[in-house]
Amino acid sequence: MYKGRREGAAGPPLSGLAQSARGLSIPLGPASVRTRPSTPSSCFLYPSFSASLLVAMVHKSLQLAISIAIPLVGGTLGGLLTGPEIKGWYSKLKKPRWTPPNILFPIMWPILYVFNGIASYNVLQSKGSGKTQALMLYGIQLVLNFAWTPLFFKVHRPDWALIDISAMLGMATTATVSMTKATSAKQILPFMGWLAYATALTASVNHLNPDASKIKSDVDADKSIPMSPMPEAEKKK
Repeated sequence: MYKGRREGAAGPPLSGLAQSARGLSIPLGPASVRTRPSTPSSCFLYPSFSASLLVAMVHKSLQLAISIAIPLVGGTLGGLLTGPEIKGWYSKLKKPRWTPPNILFPIMWPILYVFNGIASYNVLQSKGSGKTQALMLYGIQLVLNFAWTPLFFKVHRPDWALIDISAMLGMATTATVSMTKATSAKQILPFMGWLAYATALTASVNHLNPDASKIKSDVDADKSIPMSPMPEAEKKK
């Protein structure tokens, strides 16, 4: 018999139950030892997990920013062309009574372009089979959108602009159907309502102004004024 062994001294062989208890870290006396194999601390896994999550978040944020910037920048550049023409040539056109105030256009279009960008981003993130077709149709209607501004305001051809916006309305409708099938892209619906209104407005302006291309804007008038002759006193000098 073993009568009181010192702490840490070798003892008699343990029974199977005692060995199982020791494996579960159940105290069996002062000499009890944790025999479970050590594993790497989970804290070493957090840095790599956080880094991959951060990279994914940055990647998606860039995709969203680019999706919004494409229509917004394109529309803004087109809007810069309309500034002088709105106060010049456009102010001389006959317009229907339901024409909105000029201040509404630079407010509505940027908002709608942001919605379009969000809708295209949602399609880009989707895993549906019709994603590629939806984005192609969206891109085509966006090109037609950018073409309308110079046709109407710079070339002074409401008839050409009407053809363009009519094609854009049809393409945008097809793109909207395709985008909503691919994913939830309801953000583009306000754009469709405004586009239908803009199409009707363009048609009405074109009807009321059949000779719109012959109307001179203030900018064109300034260019056509010849320079005044130099005074005789200046010539003698």
